[in-house]
Amino acid sequence: MTYGFGDELRVSLVADGIYWGAAGFLRHADQPWFTDAEVAALSALSSLVATGLRRTLATSLAGSPRVDWGPGVVVFDADGSPESTSAAAERWISELVEHPPPDHPSESKIVQSIAARARVIPPGTDPLELAARARVRTRAGTWQLLYGTCLGPGGRTAVIIHPATPHDVAPVVALAYGLTDRESSVAMQCIQGRPTKEISKVLCMSPYTVQDHLKSIFDKTGVRTRGELVGQIFLDHYATRWEKPVSEPPGLIVRGIENT
Repeated sequence: MTYGFGDELRVSLVADGIYWGAAGFLRHADQPWFTDAEVAALSALSSLVATGLRRTLATSLAGSPRVDWGPGVVVFDADGSPESTSAAAERWISELVEHPPPDHPSESKIVQSIAARARVIPPGTDPLELAARARVRTRAGTWQLLYGTCLGPGGRTAVIIHPATPHDVAPVVALAYGLTDRESSVAMQCIQGRPTKEISKVLCMSPYTVQDHLKSIFDKTGVRTRGELVGQIFLDHYATRWEKPVSEPPGLIVRGIENT
């Protein structure tokens, strides 16, 4: 209200039960409030916009920049005030999309939200530290992984930032292409380079069922082979090339980074 705004309308953009984004609308204090008809119209459009966002994610082609920095770290005290920020963290945070951008990297709302989440996790309840983490897309279209951790009993926390690996991003990509849970599981096995017989053993399904899932995956992603699936969909378009997969699927050429 101190900025002269009056009514506010927010909408969640959900498609097939998956949250893809949100939108907020503000009116000046001297304008009328949003009507029931306007609320109903946004509600009706929300799933269509969410579907558009999902398709945009699935079809955008982002280049993979050189990765010449290691993981970055931002340390916060028990009250949530920043103590220190590494040079790598400043580099990674500068690539995040925030409006308005933070005056200082440690003031990033994305980073602060991860730290805040880490502070409230009861000790011993999240040994794998999965609750305070997020995959965030950069302005270049690549992905970063941010996760928070507590630094002992004093209440200090740290947020670690580094480029996301293919395994980090694969679940998001699978959702973007509308893959089912079983199709996503098969795709993840393909990323690890496992053949059909091995996938069938790991997932407890027949080889014929694996092939059926693969056919459906190929149809949804628009590829024809496993190499194209892993190379074009899960690696080239959505992840940086800083880490080789556990094993190289047939037909996949892994492009490494030359040291200079």
